Amino acid sequence: MSGKAGFSSEQPDNPTHGHAIPEGISTAFSWLTVLPFRGSRVFDRTTGRRAMLAMPLVGLFHGLVAGCVFTLTWLLQVNFGHTLDLWVVAFGIVSLGEFSTRLMHIDGLSDVADALGSYAPPPKARGILADTNAGPMGVAAIVFSVAAQIIGVHAIMQGAGSTTLSDVGHFPASDFPVSTVIGLILVPTVARISALILCTEGYRPANPTGFGALVIGTVPKLGAAAWVTAAAIAAFVGGGILWTLMTLAVIALTIPWALHCSRRFDGLAGDCLGATIEIATAATVVLFSLTA
Repeated sequence: MSGKAGFSSEQPDNPTHGHAIPEGISTAFSWLTVLPFRGSRVFDRTTGRRAMLAMPLVGLFHGLVAGCVFTLTWLLQVNFGHTLDLWVVAFGIVSLGEFSTRLMHIDGLSDVADALGSYAPPPKARGILADTNAGPMGVAAIVFSVAAQIIGVHAIMQGAGSTTLSDVGHFPASDFPVSTVIGLILVPTVARISALILCTEGYRPANPTGFGALVIGTVPKLGAAAWVTAAAIAAFVGGGILWTLMTLAVIALTIPWALHCSRRFDGLAGDCLGATIEIATAATVVLFSLTA
């Protein structure tokens, strides 16, 4: 994402800014996905705030895609008897999510893992963040994160139960595993709400330029709280109080994680957002799978 965003020469109050909501949404999708959204014409902290406030919608989009893939799998089995291996489906869902972001979040996870694993002082650690090469800590972090996500997605889908996937030739709409779809939608959404916490007021960027300087510390805490509340309600609908507590736990643990990264890097970088998304995705999907 940092490769697609940097400060422009425009001033924050430049009238070329568009309306806040459409500009924020289009910019979020432009920065954080491969989709051909135009985004803002001005890159400043106003743009960053708008885009980050819309970032959970990107997660919602990824979740809807995952939910559609599962629904198609379910329909093929129930109506036509075509059984698809859920491991293959889980691998496809995770791969689709990663490649639709140009693998930028995995790259951020790798960089942050290498930087934290170096135990270097802030200046050197920031240099490791900027290094394009992946070290052993970064590679291991990627492997564990992706593996956890595939295993978790598989477990959530498998939790739909064999009875709902066995009535070949019929479409028992009442048996459709709605909670499974809600879980698949929530996972990437909660992950991006977790990353949104790092952008709230009170945190500061590690560097004066680049993507982190555009977004870190720009989001009002009330805006983040609204997203957290929405996620908690959706989690309750999908999985009851347990999913709600799990959702809130993942988001809450983002705070000590952000403080740790801020202390180690003397501020937060754009890579920290990507790492947070990957870690929160893995954590959420594994926790949800325990009760699926």
